[in-house]
Amino acid sequence: MDNMYRPPDRPGRVIPLNGASSSGNTSIAGQLLLLLDPQHFHISVDAINGMRAKAKTLALDRTELPGVLARTRAGFHRAVAGMAHAGNDSVADCVFSEPWRLPRPAARRGNPPACQADHRPGTRQA
Repeated sequence: MDNMYRPPDRPGRVIPLNGASSSGNTSIAGQLLLLLDPQHFHISVDAINGMRAKAKTLALDRTELPGVLARTRAGFHRAVAGMAHAGNDSVADCVFSEPWRLPRPAARRGNPPACQADHRPGTRQA
């Protein structure tokens, strides 16, 4: 037990799933987990959102809610990055709601392309 944490042989890989809420991301992730080697984790933004008390979230006023949701999404991306940093392969939901996830030209045009978040160790998301 002298070395409980051994640095990974390689950084984890992340497969981003892009899609609107209720578009089948969870179903697709579940099927991918059965097919992929080595074993992958499904990191779901819905699971992260579900960690908050629903009643308290519903009680937030219009000025508080955007900040809570932005911090939740930023935390989700940091969780994905943390899993990759530890050498875990993952399938991750990706939502289009934050401008920092978009490449600069697309963000200026207002177009939501595929997930552009960078989950490499040492990168900053927000």
